[in-house]
Amino acid sequence: LAYQNLFNLLKLNLKELITNKSGLTQLPIVWGLKKFTNADCAAYSIISEDIEKSELELRIRAFQASNRSPIQLHMNGTVFVLTDDVSSKNHIKIHGYSFEEVVPSL
Repeated sequence: LAYQNLFNLLKLNLKELITNKSGLTQLPIVWGLKKFTNADCAAYSIISEDIEKSELELRIRAFQASNRSPIQLHMNGTVFVLTDDVSSKNHIKIHGYSFEEVVPSL
């Protein structure tokens, strides 16, 4: 995912990179030592019903994106996904956020 995002960033800025004579701006950002895999990210998107509101909001901000696995709630063997659609009868709310039951396809 990091490589894909890096490639997309390169494509967006390619013309400026080619024509800019002053070079790249170096930012005072230090990379962290901890590295994450796709499996790590997918695991963080799975929550339990006893999650604190601040932690839920942090995970939604960090992991709710169109190119990522949806935030999932696992409760009593049932899987729910974060949704904006509250019209479904098979949804529950946690800390004001709606989760819709995932119905397995046959």
